[in-house]
Amino acid sequence: MYATYGNKWGKLSYQLGGRLEGTKQLGLQKANNTVAPDTSYLNFFPSVFLTHAFNENNQVQASYSRRINRPNIWNLNPFIDVSDSLNIRQGNPYLRPEFSNSFELSQIYYGDNGSLNTTLFFRETKDVIQRFTVPVDSFTTLTTNINLATRQAYGLELVASRTLFDIWKVNGNASAFRNILTGNYLGTAIDNRNFSWSVRLNSNITFWKGIDLQVAANYRSPVL
Repeated sequence: MYATYGNKWGKLSYQLGGRLEGTKQLGLQKANNTVAPDTSYLNFFPSVFLTHAFNENNQVQASYSRRINRPNIWNLNPFIDVSDSLNIRQGNPYLRPEFSNSFELSQIYYGDNGSLNTTLFFRETKDVIQRFTVPVDSFTTLTTNINLATRQAYGLELVASRTLFDIWKVNGNASAFRNILTGNYLGTAIDNRNFSWSVRLNSNITFWKGIDLQVAANYRSPVL
């Protein structure tokens, strides 16, 4: 069930939303007639969008939303995969979904020949699903998925487009973000922090109707 309401007050417009969502999960492993645990859940996901228009070309927007990322069927399936006898894999029927709180602050500019969108963001995700490998014996390992930690991510994203000539348009984006993963598993503290950035550029030239030349470039930095 989902509902939204929007309105405008002077130069300020807003939209409020809410989604009530239920998930029911039941499973039966026929190989050994094992019934998977009932991990059904009901959750509410609110969203808020506020936009202030300085003029027809320039506006700023703030938003908040709550999101969910469910484990897929392969993550939940307890069947033991021994196709590689030294690296056994098994799903985890007790996995919980990941829940995220996302905050964004954006400035959007529309000009006659292009646009620029600058966004600051912060996201916190709880019950992060991670692959986890443990030794079975001196030769064999078992890999499964567990809810391991909490992740915080924040950064800056730029998206721009520009018409240089009637036949030549360019657009691109650049982003930089930092990830912080913290948690505790079986008494062992988890603290993993990294930083990365990326750039993408796309150029499109139209020689005549139906014939375009497109050049694209992408760069992703090492994870530091």
